[in-house]
Amino acid sequence: MRAGDGGSGSGGSGDGSGGGTGSGAGGSCDMIARLQRALRDDDDIRAAIAAVPNSASGAVLVWNGDWIQSPGQAGRGLATVRQAIAVEVAFAPPICRAGTVSGLALISLGDGTGAPKLVLGKGSWRWSDLVSTRR
Repeated sequence: MRAGDGGSGSGGSGDGSGGGTGSGAGGSCDMIARLQRALRDDDDIRAAIAAVPNSASGAVLVWNGDWIQSPGQAGRGLATVRQAIAVEVAFAPPICRAGTVSGLALISLGDGTGAPKLVLGKGSWRWSDLVSTRR
């Protein structure tokens, strides 16, 4: 998979009459889209990213096999961002958590070219690695 391609497919979007983000049934899941939906409208996430020096000039790497402590931040992985991502991944359908990614995943927090972006990844990894209890 290329950067930003966290596994697309028929993961469901929750567009039916019920709430939620879909079952993930159908063989694949788009975790990038799930995370973007979960993070985009969260003012705390945007504030955490904006507080990182030089974040306006590019994407902020928050996980590379371990959560990264950004300059000026008290916790690793920007604690607010880390928690929001971990919760979304932990409650995703099993097929989503098991998805393998090669390289980096780019999470855009907006549609414009200057929108803040988060980067997750390393050589080869699974979404479930983001909720590992290993610190």
